[in-house]
Formats: sequence, C-alpha cells, structure tokens
Amino acid sequence: IALLSCYVVDRYGREVPDASPLVRFTASGAGKLFTTGSSITDHTSPFSPDRKMWMGRVSVTVKLSDTHGTVNIFAQADGLESAALQFDI
Repeated sequence: IALLSCYVVDRYGREVPDASPLVRFTASGAGKLFTTGSSITDHTSPFSPDRKMWMGRVSVTVKLSDTHGTVNIFAQADGLESAALQFDI
C-alpha cells in the first residue's frame, strides 16, 4: 500500500492551509484506489473516492499490484488545476 498526501498550493507554490475543496481521486495502472481520509468527520466512507480537505490536506491510500508497473494517481477539484502523480513499482 502507498500512502499519499495531497495539498493545495497558490500560484507561487505556497501551501494554502485553509483550503477545503472536495477532491476526487482516481487511480490506474499498477495501483487501485483503496481509501481516502482527512480529519473531517462527515461520515463519508473511507472507501469513497471523494474527500473534503481539512486544513488544506487530504490523504489517499493506493493498493499496489503484485506485479511491476506504473501507478497513476489523479486528483481533481472544482476551481483548481488537476494534479497527477506517476511512479513505478
């Protein structure tokens, strides 16, 4: 399992600690989205691909495949530029 942290930055690359968008995660390749989490206690299932940020951060866990390959993670939120992370296992 890979544990990843997602955060918002402004146009100068500085973290935005009060950001609270709803982020949708997707995964492809050699990994599958497993859980998402933040400190928001809104009763959203940990297995939901959608998670609201708390204090500008949200976490996602990805279950890695048993074979080598490339893992692709995507994060999207309304009003923000989408983000992608790619790594090999």
